[in-house]
Formats: sequence, structure tokens, C-alpha cells
Amino acid sequence: MLTLNKPINQNPAFANILNTLRYAQALLNYVHSIIPSSFLLIMSATLFIAYANAFQEPATAEAAIKPEMMKPPLSSFSRLPAFSRTTLSPSGKQIAFVQNYPDPYNLAVLTIYNPKTGKLKKVLKSDNKGIKINWFKWANDEILIVSASFESAERRVKYFQTRLMSVDVTVPEAEVELTKLLKRKRSMNYSSDNHMSQFQDSVIDFLPNDPDHILVEVDFDEPQQPSVYKINVRTTKQARVERGKRSIRSWMTDQQHQIRVGRARSYQTGEVTYFERKSENDDFRTLFSYMAFTEKPITVKGFGVDPNILYYTKYINDKRALYKMNLTTMASELVLSNPDYDISGSLIYSKVSRDAIGVYDEHSDFGRYYFDDADYAMHKSLDKTFPKTTNSIISQSQDESIYVVYTEADNIPGMFYYGNRNEKSIAPLTESYPELYGVTLAHHEKVSYKARDGVNI
Repeated sequence: MLTLNKPINQNPAFANILNTLRYAQALLNYVHSIIPSSFLLIMSATLFIAYANAFQEPATAEAAIKPEMMKPPLSSFSRLPAFSRTTLSPSGKQIAFVQNYPDPYNLAVLTIYNPKTGKLKKVLKSDNKGIKINWFKWANDEILIVSASFESAERRVKYFQTRLMSVDVTVPEAEVELTKLLKRKRSMNYSSDNHMSQFQDSVIDFLPNDPDHILVEVDFDEPQQPSVYKINVRTTKQARVERGKRSIRSWMTDQQHQIRVGRARSYQTGEVTYFERKSENDDFRTLFSYMAFTEKPITVKGFGVDPNILYYTKYINDKRALYKMNLTTMASELVLSNPDYDISGSLIYSKVSRDAIGVYDEHSDFGRYYFDDADYAMHKSLDKTFPKTTNSIISQSQDESIYVVYTEADNIPGMFYYGNRNEKSIAPLTESYPELYGVTLAHHEKVSYKARDGVNI
């Protein structure tokens, strides 16, 4: 049974952010009706400043807030969550998350939080327009890999490009720098020299056993035909480990981190082919092939820890089903299907065993279908601890002993919790909508009625 501990956010760093935002927002709601609209922008700026200053100064306005002042505006429900995309470092000792500042600033700030020291470090900000934070993931406990997209224009046509960067989170905040990881070298191919890769953030393997390197696919050598490069996340040194070939548009590694599968597509005929090989010393063989516009697709999902086991989806009648194949005998067996909906989620992997242990499936309990029922135990334990909410494990340390849980319900705004399996404890971390703290929200109720044509709506 989990023990619910005191909130982690009781330390000054998080507590001040949450409390200042709650009560500054309440004050702003109250003065909205008594101060001319020309002053509202000033008040909004004051709220933002108070929110930022919460890192240094404790909130003291709680006693002055009256109940009628706590009624939240509609913007509190429509805004982006104050905290989102919480991700643990491999050791679980640091947490990366996006902190969204509301109107009129609309900033997304990538922040690092140390639960033990209570210190916060802002490493990257985005306006959510010209520059966006696509995703971020820890390469190791010191280096965070960040994908960012930015707006470009050519001949009056606007489009987005992506770039891959690394951030050393061990340096002081004032010295934090973004380091571009991919650097294109000129080749002998004239057409390639005049090609600029639009998407440069496709990491195919984070190499957990080699935390200083990642594998990235990018079409530097030939347009639309990516090669695979091994990148040092500290020095940015890169080495090509697989050259693009056979019109392969994307690559896949197995759980031993060997490049095993390439997905090719002919832009002339529409034929899609999956090529597979045993090792880098073997030739590729055709695994699956279909015509994109006339035949039902087959999708390779990934490997088991056994390099001979491959998971893929194909259609049974008009619904996708999950299969696994033995690549030695080429025999397949059905893993999961349903006549009423597709099985289309990604595989769930254990960070400890590296094996595929299930598949994300919104129609299954906890939104996951596990191959072994024993893997539901943790979710059932969380539901006993938080019986009134829907609970999801959104991040885990490399040894799976430390985790972050997100809880929410139709009348309860989202809440993040920081858990430790070894200590059998869990503590509140922060709220996704601090302005709605303490606000009584209505339950949702399902309503059905019969239309004039007799159909139930």
C-alpha cells in the first residue's frame, strides 16, 4: 500500500509559484469589475511578475482573499496547463517539464526541477508561434535532448523545420546554452549539396547502455532517403553508421540497438516495403509489402528483447490487430484484436527487462493491454490510493523505482505526484491548473435522447 506523503511542492520553490499564482489570479478577477479596462493589461503584467517572483518570495495574500474573489474566469479553463510534459531523468533525481505562462505573454518555458534541493532552472523558452518545443528526453542525468521547430518561409510559402539540440543541465542557469547536435557535411553529390534537410530531429534509439550517444536518421546524403548517424551528445561528434538506400524513408533498431528494419516507399508507384536483416553483416530481405492506395497497410511496431520476435499490426476485416512473428520460422500469432476497434497504440517496454510487455490501448483497463496480468498491480495500487481520479504513470526512472503519476477527474483538475516504489511512498508534486485550486467544479453527466427519426443520440 502506498503512503501519501506531504507535498513535495511545500518547499519554497514550488509552493510560492502555486500560491502566488492562485491568489494573484483571484485579485485580478476581483479588480476586473471595479477597474477600467485600460488598466487590465497593467494588472495582467503585475500577475505575470508576481508569478515569476514566486521563485524568490513567498506568497502572503491568502488571508486577504475573500471567497467571492476566488471565482475563476473562463480563461482558467481554456488556457494551457501551467505545468505539463513532466519527464524524469534516468536516475529519477531531476524532473524536466514545460511551464506555460498565460496571456498576454504566452510563453512555454522548459524547466528543470530537483525534488531533493527544491531548485528550479529555466533552460529554454518558446513563444509557441515562431518557435515551438516539440519534445524533450533525457540522454543521461546531465544532458537533455530537445527537439524544436521554427517557422521558415520560401517564395512566400511558410513551413516549419525541426532541429535537434542538447542542453547541459549541470551548469548555472545563466550559462545554459543550446548546442546544435547535427552538422551537415558537404558531399560529392551535387543534388545533395543543394538540399537542406527539413526535419532533423528523428532519434531512432537513445542507446541507454551508451548514454553519451544517440542514433539519428536524417537525409543529409540523399533527399528523402535518410542515413543513420551516431551522435555524441556531449561533443556533437557524428559518424555515419548506415547510409540511405533502397528508398528507405525510416529505420528501426531492435532491443540490442542494432539497425534491423527499414521502411521503404516508392513515390512513383506507392508501394511500401519493409526490409529486415539479422545483423549489419547480413543482406536485407523483404518482410512485408503492400500498395499504399489499394491495399490495407501493415505496420511494424517493434522488437521484443528476443531479437527474433517482431510485433506488427495488420487488418482483420476492417480493424487493425496486433501480431508477433518469429523471424527465424516466419510464423505469426495473433496477440490482440477486437472486431469493433483498431489496435493501433505503440508497444509498452519495460526499462528494466527491455522487453515488450504490452500495448497502449484506450479500450483496455488503465489504457494499456499487458501481456502479463501481473503488470497491472501498480495501476491497481494507485487506484486504491486515488479512488476518485483517473491515474496514469507518465514517467519512470531507468530502474523503474521512481515515477511520476498524473491524476485527474471530470471535476478535479490535473495533479502530478512523485512516487518511490522502494520507499512505498508518493507525494504531491504540482497542479496543472493552480488557478482552479479549491474551486468546486461540477461533475459531468452523460445525457442521451431520442431524435425525431428514432435514433438515440
